[in-house]
Amino acid sequence: MKMRVRKSCGINYADVKRILGENFVSPDDISQARGVNYGKKILRGFAGSLPSEEELCQLRDEGFLLIAGAPVPIMTSGIKQILEIPVRRINIGKRTFSQEEEISGVLKGVQDRVPVRWLMLRKSALLTTYKTAGEQKELIAEGEYVPNIAELMWGIGACRAVHQVKLFPHIFVRTSSVMDNYLLHIGETNDEGVSIGSFWIEYRSIILGIASARK
Repeated sequence: MKMRVRKSCGINYADVKRILGENFVSPDDISQARGVNYGKKILRGFAGSLPSEEELCQLRDEGFLLIAGAPVPIMTSGIKQILEIPVRRINIGKRTFSQEEEISGVLKGVQDRVPVRWLMLRKSALLTTYKTAGEQKELIAEGEYVPNIAELMWGIGACRAVHQVKLFPHIFVRTSSVMDNYLLHIGETNDEGVSIGSFWIEYRSIILGIASARK
């Protein structure tokens, strides 16, 4: 059954919130938390592409979030600024970047973008001990994919801004993004910040899981 989206001053997502609770972030939520401007056409697009009630229940039961993507495709450097994400450090190979200007410079080199559509991100990492990226990717179910760094940054930033919730505390999740031949991963740290790192594809670690999203 398709969810009914009612209009008053804006779009009422009460039925979706009833099913998903804090696992849902609407465009209005992001606008109110961070002042992001979604135009009327974009808002109609989100309302019209909402999953059915059955699909929403599946997302809830299988541990997925439903998060409104950006109003336009945005790269990681823009996501950090717009959603006010406190990126504390970035490690690329043997290089560490912890100064604000360095971090901004590295993020500008990441070409992946968050799309203008609903993101259905799994709340927790698919974690296996000492597995390579390829071995972990085998855990991804049919109809799912490994999201890129921009999609995960947007999800992390939206959940922090709207619900004050950490998605990946004390764990790093592999993404599909690559920089300088290293596979990027992301996680949230004890100092309330976000850390981005990288390892070669065959690297194994007990703190490295893999992220998953529905197509």
